[in-house]
Amino acid sequence: MKALGLVASLLLLTLLPLIARADIPPPYTLYGIGAQVSEAEPFPLVSDVARNSPADKAGVRKGDAVIAIDGSYPKGMPIYYFARGLKGKKGTVVELVLLREERRVLVVKVKRTLRD
Repeated sequence: MKALGLVASLLLLTLLPLIARADIPPPYTLYGIGAQVSEAEPFPLVSDVARNSPADKAGVRKGDAVIAIDGSYPKGMPIYYFARGLKGKKGTVVELVLLREERRVLVVKVKRTLRD
């Protein structure tokens, strides 16, 4: 009987991140950083950076590989859910872990100020 409870707990812990990312809009307007991410292997790539955007000013470049967004890693996650991490409440900061030119790892913090 205890084994069943343990299995149920492990299953819940495994599914919780997916449940928490349900496609329910937040109760606030979403703001972004002026960057787009597209699917690629082994990591998604920054496909566009708007000129003079917060991402541009923070040094994010087109072609940077995105290893993590706010501690979320893309493996096993649809790109749609992963890229949603770029958006959030106005004035909040998103942390990006980037791989540039396949050799340099950068940690960049960017404030969300552009309305979607």
